[in-house]
Amino acid sequence: MKYQLEFIENYFYEVNQINRGTASHLAITIKNEMHNEYILQKIELGNKCAVKEKIKIAIANIKLDTKRCCLGLACGDDVEIDRLRLIDFMYRAYANGKNDKVDFLVFPEFYMPLQWISDVLAFVRKSGITVVSGLQYVTSGHQAYNNVAIFAPVNTGRYTSSVLFAREKNDYAPMERQILALEKYICVDQEKPVYQMINNRGIDYGLFLCYEFTDIIARALYKDKVDIIFTPEHNRDTSYFSNIIETTARDLHVFIVQANTSIYGDSRITGPFGRNDRNVLQIKGGDKDDIIIGTIELGKVKKYQQDEKVDFDNKIQEYLKYNRKQKYEEEQKLFKEQKIKIAKTSARFGGNK
Repeated sequence: MKYQLEFIENYFYEVNQINRGTASHLAITIKNEMHNEYILQKIELGNKCAVKEKIKIAIANIKLDTKRCCLGLACGDDVEIDRLRLIDFMYRAYANGKNDKVDFLVFPEFYMPLQWISDVLAFVRKSGITVVSGLQYVTSGHQAYNNVAIFAPVNTGRYTSSVLFAREKNDYAPMERQILALEKYICVDQEKPVYQMINNRGIDYGLFLCYEFTDIIARALYKDKVDIIFTPEHNRDTSYFSNIIETTARDLHVFIVQANTSIYGDSRITGPFGRNDRNVLQIKGGDKDDIIIGTIELGKVKKYQQDEKVDFDNKIQEYLKYNRKQKYEEEQKLFKEQKIKIAKTSARFGGNK
């Protein structure tokens, strides 16, 4: 596994045609924060800039059956035809965005083999579109690793490069363990789960890989920290996840982008709104592989969050001010009562002289 991750990392330097010694000039900072047994990895990419008012997100609506998801467990599979489909998806996402550029392109869990990484990094560098995707299984001996990847553009003002962040799934689903066992493989949960929060081009976003989304403690890591959460999935229990997504979107006040295989469907973009307005985009499935695009008005939501916080803080101050005034009046009343009582006592003792 260590070799595979080093192999992926080397792609970054090769595709961007830079030496490792110049990496410090790419304006990439990574900081790990411990939250009990969880690690939140904060990643800042490129120069800081103002957030765009509107963000366009493309979701790949693709059929991926269980057999296809296990392709990464075998050797010598011919993936050239699927690679051409990937290139077609990326081209359409880019062509659609020439006048109003797509910002993110999201694929389901298990979609991408390692052989495509250099192609995707090159596309991201040229287009400026961030790609989020599950990777096909990587194996070492009898252990299988399920990874998720973010291919992000890095703009320093002088030029644009691309970088890959990949991590292993923190929590494997029970059904996934059974499927791997049938193929004579095992998988192991992370002792200290690692989640990533990325800031790029004024947008803060986080990432869950399918079953990880059921971890309520992990979801709380992103509270008041991100604008968007991406969830590549291969998930048949869409009703259960639908409830989690709609609740989390409002609890954390974020947009959630779910990309599921079209066999099970419910790929969607859900916002922190009421029942009639929350789904910016939602699709059940379909026979034809395609991309669907939705637009989120991130600027309005951010302004709403800021205004709500100001209003909330102002109300708290008003309540505190009212309480202080009320307390002062009560103290004054008590003081006057005590003063009258003392005066009466003094008069009584004075009258006995």
